[in-house]
Amino acid sequence: MVALSDYAGLELSVLDPAAPLAELGLRPAGAYDDERLIWLDAVKPRLGVWAAVPQLTRRLAVSAGGGLRMIGLDVDSAEGEPLRAHYVRRASLTLDLGVELIF
Repeated sequence: MVALSDYAGLELSVLDPAAPLAELGLRPAGAYDDERLIWLDAVKPRLGVWAAVPQLTRRLAVSAGGGLRMIGLDVDSAEGEPLRAHYVRRASLTLDLGVELIF
């Protein structure tokens, strides 16, 4: 993170080591192939901005950002059947908006 002023800044990251664990914890139960590709999820380039408006509140900041995800998931099962899917190498764009609490 780089602060451009007391009220605005940039965020830049390349690695997210917790992302593969989050993927394992949040995915639905089922059978997955090519799980070794899940470690590609740790490479997650991201750029974001944040801004605070102290005239409104001294404890909140608004953030926005975008990044790349390096893996995808193809589902092979039909609706009503047990989940069967496999991981593939596929880049996709992720966008986010947020509100941050400042201490």
